Amino acid sequence: YCVYGPKGDYTFHSELYGENVIYRPPPVLQKLAEEKFAFLPSEPMEYKDDKTLAKDIYDYLYKYADYPDEFRRLDVWYAKLTWVYDLFPILPYRRALGDTGRGKTRWAITLGAICRLGYIQGAATSAAPVFRLSDIIRGTAIIDENYFSLKTEAGQAIIAILNSGYSKTMGCVMRCVGDRHYPTPFVTYGPKIIAARRPFPDEATENRTI
Repeated sequence: YCVYGPKGDYTFHSELYGENVIYRPPPVLQKLAEEKFAFLPSEPMEYKDDKTLAKDIYDYLYKYADYPDEFRRLDVWYAKLTWVYDLFPILPYRRALGDTGRGKTRWAITLGAICRLGYIQGAATSAAPVFRLSDIIRGTAIIDENYFSLKTEAGQAIIAILNSGYSKTMGCVMRCVGDRHYPTPFVTYGPKIIAARRPFPDEATENRTI
């Protein structure tokens, strides 16, 4: 954890102590970051003002991903939205549509790397970790088109997350957990970056994307 001090200084801590509770970073997030499947900031930096920050984000996107300028300008604001998304009752998903070899995955990784707690939703992930990652990390999921095939259990899990995760009030899925199969909610609300070759077959999901 990075703890901001009253004099503008900051310190790093492996754990924090509260009243009758100890806060520790999720081990799975640490492992994902070490293997470059999650993107975390290394340290806080002064960004001067909002206009300067927007230009820095734009220049970064221009340097590492080649795509139309109108969408790059949109992504400046979407990246900023991900850092305060929990202040809003609903939010859209950001998606790139295009054929194979058009740079969709490159775009998704480039944008996701500067979003809040961006993490890659692995293609070989089974359904159970899909829900748990969403619930534990509460960040920006980076989803490639291969991940949400309705022919796989994991793909169906991704679609369930997309159908519910746009709304803070509706943003959870229920699954039975443990030997007693106790119903447990998993939070799915949060920003998502999606690379796809074709639109979603479900109209509701399609309407939740930009």
